[in-house]
Order: sequence, then structure tokens, then C-alpha cells
Amino acid sequence: MAATLLFFLNSAFAEDIGWPVFFNNHAGFSSFPPSNSNKGAVLYDSGPSFEINHPWDSALISGFGAGPGIILEFARSDGQGHWSNWKIGSLHVFPQGRFWAKVSIGSGSGALRVRAVSNDPGSFFSMEVIEAAVFIHSPEQHAVSADSGASYQPASFKQNLAWPKPLIHSRREWHARRPIHPSAPSHPHYITIHHTAGIETHSLSSTLKEVRFIQDFQMNGRGWWDIGYHFLIDSSGHIIEGRPENVEGSHTEGFNKDNLGIALMGDYNPPVDDHLSRAQMKALVALVRYLSYKYQISPNRIKGHRDYDQTACPGDEVYALLPRVRELDSWRPPLEFPNQTSALLSHLKQPILWDASSPR
Repeated sequence: MAATLLFFLNSAFAEDIGWPVFFNNHAGFSSFPPSNSNKGAVLYDSGPSFEINHPWDSALISGFGAGPGIILEFARSDGQGHWSNWKIGSLHVFPQGRFWAKVSIGSGSGALRVRAVSNDPGSFFSMEVIEAAVFIHSPEQHAVSADSGASYQPASFKQNLAWPKPLIHSRREWHARRPIHPSAPSHPHYITIHHTAGIETHSLSSTLKEVRFIQDFQMNGRGWWDIGYHFLIDSSGHIIEGRPENVEGSHTEGFNKDNLGIALMGDYNPPVDDHLSRAQMKALVALVRYLSYKYQISPNRIKGHRDYDQTACPGDEVYALLPRVRELDSWRPPLEFPNQTSALLSHLKQPILWDASSPR
């Protein structure tokens, strides 16, 4: 069997689910020539991760390329040079080539080790791991009231032509699963900006598939009732409906009540350092502006995930732009927006001039 495995282990979904795991070769490349094709042959061994001092009982990895030709196994050190027995992870593979795998290993602290084992002699596989995290398994729980799921709309809300509702692709378009349980109703007073810290997508079709993947990852991997974010925005500026905005999300642990979560799709922190596109930033501004007006959310309640927790989310590039995003919210006179938006976009890696003829 010939195998190629790339390990790009960064913060990824770990920003919202626990602690990121880093290996010595987290940004490296490992190539495997044709080798022993016997079933059970070890094709890749990550070696020990950096030490993890927090207690954890579950590990998740995700990426591209894993399939029925391999088995993923996990082990944990005790900090004294001894390792647990290898335990097979539960592998979930998607048609677009994405996968995630999870293992429950019992509570304790210590480094993580991952290996790929041949399960299909003679076949070829290539696998890229782009995220790894460990956490304490804690399924989503809310105090659900009797009117849970009831639609909430501000009584005074009327559509404002200066801040119109942007185009939002519905849950139906990405074939969202039904929630496992109804979430508590939400009366939004806050907006929190995240990044998915996963892959960038550049077309609507690939974005819808990735959002479906994220929902499965969060529901089956983490035990959440639905996708955690209320909205997701891809690099082409497509806004995708996640969890309905009138119910509580699962995106900022301890601060989900009345808090709308918006996730920019990509990883805007080292070592990946994706860059926000003009379309993505304009979509974020339009969505924040619309939601701020609709729910009368003041600028000081528009925050990044790292304002609430010790995390890299939403990435250095995004976080640096948030003060200027707040200046563009619905509390500013609309005539100020074009100049301010141009100034904001000039802070991106590829400066773009505001086009007054383009939709706002």
C-alpha cells in the first residue's frame, strides 16, 4: 500500500470544543513510499503531541482523504513515558472527501498520539489532517422552557431600507438535519464573531457541503443538538443560515444565552493564516449591520470569541478588524458607511476600493 499523509494540525474546531492539539510536525509533510501491505500494518504514527495538562476524555480529528482503507487509532500518555493501549476511533467519511474521527478514552491528562493502520491491503490512500482537539465530553444541555422554539421577533422591528436583510441561504439549501432537541428561545442582545478554523470554500456548492459536514461534526462528534453557529460566511460572501436565530446557539461556552454566533469559514490565525476576501468582509458588515438594527444590539456588544474565553478564535486577522466592524453597525448614519467600509477594506491584505455601484 502506498500512503501519503499530511498533518496540518492547528486550532481548527478546537477553538469551540476544547483544547487544540499540536504535534512536532503540525505544519509538516510526511510521505510514505509503497510499504508492507499486510492488513494491520502501521502506515503513519504521529508520535507524541505536545503535553496536554488539562484533563480530557475524548479526542477529535478531521481532514480530507481517510476512508475504509485505513483505521485510525488513538493513545494517551500518562506523563511518565507510559502509553495507554491503542483504541480505534469512530470514523465518519463524507462524499466530498472530508472525514472526522472521534475516540472516547477515559478521563485523564497527557499527550495524544494518533496512528493510521492498513485495513485494505494493496490500496492507495492520501490523507490530510487539518484539525485535532481534545475535550471533556459534555453534550449540549439547556434549560428548555415550554415555549422553546417559538419564533421571536422584536415587536418594533420594521425592515429598514438603509440596512436591508442580506441574502441568506436557508437550512433547506444545505439539507440540514433536524435538531436532536429543541433549543431554548433566544432574544438576541449580543453578536459574537468566530472563525471555523477549518477549510476555506470558494463556491456555493462546496460551502453547503462543508456546512453539512460541520453540523454532523458538532452533532455526532460533540453531542450538540444542532450546528452551533447561527450564521456562516464563506470566502465568496455567501451567508448561510445555521441554527435559527430565534433559538440559543452553542458557540461560546458559558455565554450562549441571547448571543448570535457568526462564523467566518476559514482559519485566520497562524500557522494557516487565511486572508479575508472583500466579499466575505462585505457580507459580514451587511449581516452585522442588519442584525444590529433588527435586535437593537449596541456596538459594545459585538465581540470576538476570544473576548469571552482563552482562545485564538476568531483569528488574529479577523479580531484586528472587529473595532472597525463595530463602527459600521446600524447605529451609525447610513451616509457614513461607504467611506468607512472603504477604510475597513483597505486593512485587508489585498486593499479594495469601495464600488458605490455594488450592492450594499
